Amino acid sequence: MIFKMTSQTNNNYFHKGFYENGKDNIRTQLEKIRSINPAKVFKNGDCIYYEANNFLHGICHIFAYVLHQKFGYDILELRSQSGTMVHWCCISEYSGKEIYIDVRGATTDYDEFLWEFQPDIGKAPSKTKITDLADYWEEWKEEEQLKFADEIITKYYNYYSLD
Repeated sequence: MIFKMTSQTNNNYFHKGFYENGKDNIRTQLEKIRSINPAKVFKNGDCIYYEANNFLHGICHIFAYVLHQKFGYDILELRSQSGTMVHWCCISEYSGKEIYIDVRGATTDYDEFLWEFQPDIGKAPSKTKITDLADYWEEWKEEEQLKFADEIITKYYNYYSLD
């Protein structure tokens, strides 16, 4: 795979996407990206909203799955030192470094990537590549979430594509 450099910090870590706007702005930006699920309306008429932020906390496995389907990236599960599942993302390689891709975009800076999950994840989380996706199919049956993840990736394609 050939990667085009779009953003590099002065510490030689590559990052792009929402990372480029600084970690303090990431959640605010993700909360503004919303999808209404019209198929699920509460009795009082309120709709269920999905925010892009949900793909960072709660349904990250859905976003990782759609990234895997679109780009072929490996899926990575991160667990805390106590064994609790904390986050799913995708992983690839850039200039000999691991690059982590989730709803925030892509970064080779592991500390930048983990920042959102501190202190839940600890200093040395375990990383496991998910290779048997069939084991998780039940978790990916929510069509509206899959569609919303695909819409985000399509709209912000350059945040997630590494070509």
